[in-house]
Amino acid sequence: MIASKIGKPGVYICGWTALWGMVSACSASVQSYPGLVVVRLCLGFTEAAFFPGAVFLLSCFYTKKQIALRSAILYSGSQLGNAFGGLLALAILSADGRHGIAGWRWLFIIEGVLTVGCALIFMTFIPNTPQSMKWLTPVERDRLVYRLEADRGTKDATDEMPTGRAFKLAVTDPKVWLLCITLTLAWVCASVTNMFPIVVSQMGFSTRAESLGLTAPPYVLCIIIISLNGWHSDKTHERTFHIVGPFIFCVIANILAVATTNTAARYVSMMLLPAVSLHGRLHGRLRGEQL
Repeated sequence: MIASKIGKPGVYICGWTALWGMVSACSASVQSYPGLVVVRLCLGFTEAAFFPGAVFLLSCFYTKKQIALRSAILYSGSQLGNAFGGLLALAILSADGRHGIAGWRWLFIIEGVLTVGCALIFMTFIPNTPQSMKWLTPVERDRLVYRLEADRGTKDATDEMPTGRAFKLAVTDPKVWLLCITLTLAWVCASVTNMFPIVVSQMGFSTRAESLGLTAPPYVLCIIIISLNGWHSDKTHERTFHIVGPFIFCVIANILAVATTNTAARYVSMMLLPAVSLHGRLHGRLRGEQL
């Protein structure tokens, strides 16, 4: 709601991302479990502004028939981080003891500082509106604006109704709550991906390098699948089956993971889980925007 009302949503999103990185870096100074809980709560608060704001910003430049592929590419960025973040963490953890600082503290410091630095740099050139895209010619900008207005059926979608009334309509719409339940269940299902290093280590791979290295392929496959499905969803102008289909495969992957102790079969289920669970979650968000 805030991003849609301010003049520079790109700056707003990058600002929150910088705060997100600052809070993450502050995790390195935690000395107790209660302190960790407080920092993590603040981290969730600052993180919450990013994805809704990013999807809103994409919708300022692309029509409804183009948004799935672009959002899939956006999601691919986080999956790329999941794929190789473990390897980066392994390198950072080797600094354990440097300057009297534990390796896990270095992990929060370095990744937090990188996030802040990138956010401040991107803030200077991310476009906020189609009119602010300086690398387009006037004719190209006019064509882009016309295409968006034709897709929305209005000159400025934010002026269709007051924000308060729009919020009331959203919270009283049963479809919104059904999608909330779907998204929550998708998050629960996808939470196993946060434990991938532990899951891999239980398959008989003893070293930390092996465990972190084997967590990368599932996310690489995830990037490929969500990009292809996003492209196909835009091409066919369909959302519902692109949500339901991945969830069916997600259920199958979970059953496979708990039904056997065979290492190959369990790793196959790991390969499927990120792609199908995150994929359904992405299209659930897009379906909500479409509604």
